[in-house]
Amino acid sequence: EIVKIGKDVENFSLGDRVVATHHVPCNNCEYCQRGQHSLCHSIHNTKYYPGGFSEFVRLPAVNLAKGGVLKIPDSVSYDDASFVEPLGCVVRGLRELDFKPSRSILVLGSGLSGQLVIRNAKAYGAGKIIATDLNDYRLDFAKKSGADLVIDAKQDDVIKKVLAETDGQGVDYVVITAGAKILFEQAMQTVKNGGKVLLYGIMAPGTIIDFDIFPFWQKQVQLLSTYAAAPIDLREALELIRAKRVAVTDLITHRLGLVETGKGFELTANAADSMKVIINPQK
Repeated sequence: EIVKIGKDVENFSLGDRVVATHHVPCNNCEYCQRGQHSLCHSIHNTKYYPGGFSEFVRLPAVNLAKGGVLKIPDSVSYDDASFVEPLGCVVRGLRELDFKPSRSILVLGSGLSGQLVIRNAKAYGAGKIIATDLNDYRLDFAKKSGADLVIDAKQDDVIKKVLAETDGQGVDYVVITAGAKILFEQAMQTVKNGGKVLLYGIMAPGTIIDFDIFPFWQKQVQLLSTYAAAPIDLREALELIRAKRVAVTDLITHRLGLVETGKGFELTANAADSMKVIINPQK
């Protein structure tokens, strides 16, 4: 909620409910003009103060000028609005894939990002949706999110299961949402001819992966990456939430006060029985 406003601010008022992004593109550079907003210098150098985990934040003028602040519709709760940024990142990722309805998709990793990929792909009319994880809790969530098949990567051979499920053809899209090296090999072996692999979750800097380049070339696979979300993605995410095309409320597993922020990070890192952990800065 806006509790204080600068004298030159227009189109926003005290009491407005808003969601703000910490990344704002300039909308003017060559990357922005090509629609590659997440390569913009500005998007890597903008932020709000003093940071997200505080009772109050100050938004710089650039956030207002470049579309980095969105009004929350009356029908959308603050909790649901907290998904605008993560869902916006998924919207951008599927945009990078040039996602088409009725195509099959494999989601490698079923944490919060994976759940949102599943739900967004379903909202966009995906065909068969397959999801993997090592955690039974997350796999159960993936089923609720709309996955047609979930694969326990602890017990099953992911590559064999996916190929068996697709008559040996593989899937149109593979989205890697976690940072495990083995997922890259699984992606390259399960994407079909002419398919696309999206690096959504990425491994640590310095990670080196060896893979056979010949099948990659022969299959004419496209390897893509994505980062962050631009205002256009955030607006689409907010509308998907408002229209209930992508349900998010049930993904919230914990609500904590500001003093429990450390516990929230622990829950997220342990990835045992948590999904979306919300920090309420006023508690």
